[in-house]
Amino acid sequence: MEKKILCILIALVSSTTGAFPGDKVEFSLLPMRHLIPVWSANSTAHRISASKIMENNNYIGSMGGVFPLISAAQEEKAVQVSIASTLYAQLERPPKHLQVINVDFFVDLFFDFSLNENLVLRSGFGHTSQHLTDDAIELLGYGRSINYLRDYFQLFGMLKAEAIKGFVYGGAYYNYKFKTQAAGKYDVPDDAPNPMIYEMGTEITPLQVGASSFVYAGVDIKLRGEAKFGASQNYQIGIKHVNDLGRTIRFAFNHHAGLEERGQFFVLHNTFNTFSLYFDF
Repeated sequence: MEKKILCILIALVSSTTGAFPGDKVEFSLLPMRHLIPVWSANSTAHRISASKIMENNNYIGSMGGVFPLISAAQEEKAVQVSIASTLYAQLERPPKHLQVINVDFFVDLFFDFSLNENLVLRSGFGHTSQHLTDDAIELLGYGRSINYLRDYFQLFGMLKAEAIKGFVYGGAYYNYKFKTQAAGKYDVPDDAPNPMIYEMGTEITPLQVGASSFVYAGVDIKLRGEAKFGASQNYQIGIKHVNDLGRTIRFAFNHHAGLEERGQFFVLHNTFNTFSLYFDF
């Protein structure tokens, strides 16, 4: 299966680079601009963030980002290769000090293809493994952990739309290696989770409040094959400041509903609200 996916990826790269005619192609090593921005309402996006859950004394933090390696461009067409890595953690704050509940690792290799000024495709490979910590098991009473990991191929499209002053996106992850071995903790099959996860979303910027500052809103929905295609939903509204290179600072309110995004709790439903600070680099 990995060989088939690699062949598809090579075909995509070849077809896109082949679309460049013989005119000059501009190459850039470690380019400063991204072809695809961070999808703001995606709860597991590659970024630096800090969130306070309003319903309890828990916090969510992340450290990471997307790092473009090389790009090739000609007029409206462009190809960009990036690596991305982020660690997410949720923490509980008892009276004395913070205790870590879970740590979730995400790594991606992105191949982005700009077909024109409005349409961008993304493909690539990724890995995530998601764990309970010693604090959760020994001090906080979460019980034993499960084995949750995914190696995946992804394919997405993003369309910029002036009518909404933003963009819409959608696509899927195919998990060619997928373990959700709950060892009896959850009533789900250990060896054959559905390999598909579908994701769709949008960001709109209806109001400009400064030279580079905007009020915005975002929605992200994932349909998760490992939980009978139940939905993880996140709705976000906030203020963002964007510099000339597209680097963004956001302060936002989130409403999460539906299935947990954390692999250790993947069949559980959870509804909560957060105030969050994001750094999208």
